[in-house]
Amino acid sequence: MNQLREKLIALGLSPNHIFQQVKEAIGEDLLGGEDITSFATISESQISTADFICRGEGVVSGLHVAAAVLEYCGINQYEILVDEGANVSAGKEIGRAHV
Repeated sequence: MNQLREKLIALGLSPNHIFQQVKEAIGEDLLGGEDITSFATISESQISTADFICRGEGVVSGLHVAAAVLEYCGINQYEILVDEGANVSAGKEIGRAHV
């Protein structure tokens, strides 16, 4: 988490503010409980990989905020594959998470 905090600061963002916003958003989404669908359909032993792929051409923004969400949810095995501000085309893989 320290690397992520340092990266957020380098990007001019407040790690405390970002993590507070993530906490509030997840809390609102789950209303203090569990995600019922995930709990009912995904076993605790499930191992998954998520690939973050661009749907269209654009400029990368917010990957480190997405990483804050992953870390808040206990997912610490992830890779950010492009730099903030990079121009990307459709189909470009910009990140990956392992759960």
